[in-house]
Amino acid sequence: MGLLLIASGLIWDEMSWAIGVGIGVMVVEILTWAGLIIALPSIFGLF
Repeated sequence: MGLLLIASGLIWDEMSWAIGVGIGVMVVEILTWAGLIIALPSIFGLF
């Protein structure tokens, strides 16, 4: 029983880690694009 719990815990850990990384990458990409879209007009406004 204990081994089964440990095994399922490891599988869940791997899954949640992969999901977390996927969401993290997606959020970073969205923030990067949003930052570029917001920053571009102000950059052109300065020059």
